[in-house]
Amino acid sequence: MIGKIIDTVVVLGQQNIPLRGHNWNKEKKIGYGNFSRFLQWKADVVPILESHLENAPYNAQYTSPDIQNELISLCGLQIKNTIIKKVEEAKSFSIMTDESADVGTKEQMALCIRYVDRTATLFEDFIGFIEMEMVDAESIATAIVNNVQECGLNMDNLRGQGYDGASVMSGNISGVKARIQQIQPKAHYHHCRVHVLNLVVATSCKALAEIRNLFDSVSQLTWFLGGSAKRMAIVSRFLSGDDTDKLVISGNNEDEPMLSDTLIEKAGKRHSIQKLCETRWTARVDTLSSLIAKYKSIT
Repeated sequence: MIGKIIDTVVVLGQQNIPLRGHNWNKEKKIGYGNFSRFLQWKADVVPILESHLENAPYNAQYTSPDIQNELISLCGLQIKNTIIKKVEEAKSFSIMTDESADVGTKEQMALCIRYVDRTATLFEDFIGFIEMEMVDAESIATAIVNNVQECGLNMDNLRGQGYDGASVMSGNISGVKARIQQIQPKAHYHHCRVHVLNLVVATSCKALAEIRNLFDSVSQLTWFLGGSAKRMAIVSRFLSGDDTDKLVISGNNEDEPMLSDTLIEKAGKRHSIQKLCETRWTARVDTLSSLIAKYKSIT
């Protein structure tokens, strides 16, 4: 019976659907969240589950918030153990981390492990979030080492570490990189290539007046179009068609269209213009593709 309940937890997790939110009635001990609704829906076609939910005593139904949280933790632990087993078989591994404040203003550091299995397939697997009270080099390095060791991995097999280029991470004297290398000198540091590319492209474009002015205009335009519900409704009405401006399609080979053509045709089906991202260069392609595809409609 517990298997049917676990299946519901797993499916909700796979679909990134929250289990309950604040919909648990403590007095009636009844849930009105997604987990309870999905479980009841499943009980309609699984008689044994329906009988369990109707007849089992409250402390044996396995549906309370505490049980839900425990099942989520156990599922996460199972996934983590499976990943760690693969890493142990690969033996050598690298670590990648980055930290950011969540919506609750708590500093969270994501820890990922990169390894190659026996079939020469490269994997980059997420291990978990680490809540950080301090984000100095010593605290971050200590948290990384402790979590790697708690996973049962041997630091002697660490061969690489990848972070952004901030001095607290990449410092040669007292940065996280240097502190990790004091424990394992073979753990070579690599500045995240995507981050490097983003910095190079963004900095280069700021040095060119024409491109800098272009993106300033695009930023002002997209923020104006999406700055109010009334303007967004007007824009959506003008962009309601699925036809892309044919003048912007540049590919000549029908069998192998250019990537830019594919992006523009995809953007032509959208009914809105995405605001320009100020930080990630690669994220700006959606905005530019939409503007190019719907240029006639906007102007």
